[in-house]
Amino acid sequence: FVPHSTPTSLLRGPSQSPALASLCEMNRPTKKEQENLISLDGEFCISEPGQDETLWAGRHIDLAIDTHSLLQDTQLVLLYGHRYGLVGENGSGKTTLLRALARHFQEAGGVRVAYVGQDDVERSRNCTQTAVEYCVMGDSVLAELRKELAAIEAGEWEGGTNSDGEEVDFSQRVEQIELELDQHGNEQAEKRARLLLRKLGFPTALLGREVGALSGGWRTRLELGRAFFSKLDVLMLDEPTNHLDLCATLMLASLLRQWKSTLIVVSHDAAFLDLVSTDIISICGYHLQCVAGNYANFEEKADEYKQFHERIYSARVREEKRVKESLETQKQEARRSGDDRALRQAASRADKTGHIGFYREDGRKYKRFSLQKLDMKAVRLPSRAEAVQKRVPLPLRLPDNALNAGRGGQSLVELSGMSARYKGAAAPLFSRMETCIRAGDRIALVGENGYGKSTLLRVLAGTYDAAQLAVSGRVHRACRVALVDQYQLATLESYLGNTPLQFILARHGDVLKTEAAVRQHLAFFGLAAKERAEAPVANLSGGLRVRLVLADVFASAVPPEVLLLDEPTNHLDAETITALAAALREFPGAIVAVSHNCAFVLGLCHTLWELDGAPTAVLKVSAGSTTADFAEHLKKFARRIVPERDYTALDDMMTVRATRYAIVVQQQSSLASLAV
Repeated sequence: FVPHSTPTSLLRGPSQSPALASLCEMNRPTKKEQENLISLDGEFCISEPGQDETLWAGRHIDLAIDTHSLLQDTQLVLLYGHRYGLVGENGSGKTTLLRALARHFQEAGGVRVAYVGQDDVERSRNCTQTAVEYCVMGDSVLAELRKELAAIEAGEWEGGTNSDGEEVDFSQRVEQIELELDQHGNEQAEKRARLLLRKLGFPTALLGREVGALSGGWRTRLELGRAFFSKLDVLMLDEPTNHLDLCATLMLASLLRQWKSTLIVVSHDAAFLDLVSTDIISICGYHLQCVAGNYANFEEKADEYKQFHERIYSARVREEKRVKESLETQKQEARRSGDDRALRQAASRADKTGHIGFYREDGRKYKRFSLQKLDMKAVRLPSRAEAVQKRVPLPLRLPDNALNAGRGGQSLVELSGMSARYKGAAAPLFSRMETCIRAGDRIALVGENGYGKSTLLRVLAGTYDAAQLAVSGRVHRACRVALVDQYQLATLESYLGNTPLQFILARHGDVLKTEAAVRQHLAFFGLAAKERAEAPVANLSGGLRVRLVLADVFASAVPPEVLLLDEPTNHLDAETITALAAALREFPGAIVAVSHNCAFVLGLCHTLWELDGAPTAVLKVSAGSTTADFAEHLKKFARRIVPERDYTALDDMMTVRATRYAIVVQQQSSLASLAV
């Protein structure tokens, strides 16, 4: 270990070895980040991977964007081979911390690291390589060797040296490269890449397609595959499930469970973190807290930790008050008697008051000298007791007119002999489909990518493009049907300069005719406060935009009686996901949801619709009346996706989420206590 203390800025471009060049390209800051100085300061120790259980440790960590502080005087230890879930509310600094750590590792050297962010998919939009070629190039060492060999074969080689710094000739270098390529598994690289991409759900037809021609969802999987293909010591993933469906999410979880190096993943999906994480890092109140175990274990210990911190903080306040009063008395007596020695003793005692309130979360007694040296064997470093911040969650509930929209089990939407075929397709997507949606139904729609989940929702809503999709048979809607998907979120792009107040007035001024009426409506969705209602839509977070779309859906004079939700939890934090599920449970109409978030559907749905088969999908219905029934149906579906070695973890996750999530939904305020 070599201790050092350096500020890390995403604006500074450190010199890097060729082997890290590709990985550094993966961590290039976005334009928005270049406009904001991100700094990471503290005292850090890095170990060579494999030499010690501790990979990295830091104390007195400060993280900031410009003058906005995100972390203050905190500490963290990362262990080799552990899989960390990084959690915290939106805006707490999770993404910033990952990017700053990635840059820090690259500057320090010796640790191979890759960061896959939420926007990284955009860099491959114009890529002409095939999916397999792009994946293989994720291995920076292999890429450099192939590039140098190609230069030699093209007559563009400018000479080189061996490991001892001695110049080598053309034939020697070719022999050396070929040996290194063999050692690096060059001949099997494409085969390994194909196998990896198939595990991520890639159909054979897409493996040879140009990357730029793939959809955003497939490019997201490809970025993950590229990172997996690299030989890394630390992999950092920021919301990797946002553009994945449930099948791909379960596949990803299965792959990550086999990851042997260190992993840090940001996710608001409790079920995903249950499956993947071995430890949870929580950001709250400018501090980091690490809890051993998965997210379910973190939830169990949350109240315990909260009470522990409050008890320690109360003791700190009492002790500081006692010492302060004692010092003041000692100083007064020393001044009256003119005792300079007593004054010096009082000053020395005052210098030591900064150590009051320190403790160790592993239960060991804290000693003063432990701050003078980083003890690498101590997983839990000393912390100072601070006041626990208590934050009231934003409300999210449906308006009264929406809660009176039910029809007592009546049929709301019927499909009879419905068939659908995309223009130019050799086979229909759906053929003579029969189903019915009734008031009170809570349906989760699942199926592999490309089986038509989003298309079926658009057919049910009547919002499909008739020029591209031919629909026949009977589709009967007895009420208003509302679809909430990424297209609805895209509607906000035309109103980025407007405030939520202006947006709702512009679209529903005939119903909500005054500003007061609009504010009252926005209050149901947690958007009434001035800093949200009067802020430009462009400045709203993803979670607040989803709330605004829901406010738009329910602002009409006639509320919808059927809600169709296509990945509604994308970009939402855990608090908003819980609030959304709680609000939807009170909706008297019917809900059909497509979501990769197991915890969300387990807390909401009773019936499973599965689209199975290609090119023509068949709808399989598994009805249930309870969450437990639905969990069994979902478990059977998931077991066909993950390998048998993950069955136990899958069953445990399903059991925990089925029994716990409904309780958390009913007690939304309890979620605020999870971050301590």
